[in-house]
Amino acid sequence: KVYRPEDVKILSFYRFEGESDPADNSILYAIETADGEKGTLTDAYGIYNDTNVSTFIKEVEEIGKKPH
Repeated sequence: KVYRPEDVKILSFYRFEGESDPADNSILYAIETADGEKGTLTDAYGIYNDTNVSTFIKEVEEIGKKPH
């Protein structure tokens, strides 16, 4: 299935940093769609990010951060 940003909400997100290189970052999003599907989406963080994913995430209106 293909989802539009308005069909997705980000339940939480987590950033990970590389041990040897602080510029080696990634981000994991826990997502849920309007039709109840749940999953994860990953991207590099910073200069190595996927512009398609980054653009999509910027357009998602509901972004939450659950404490862990």
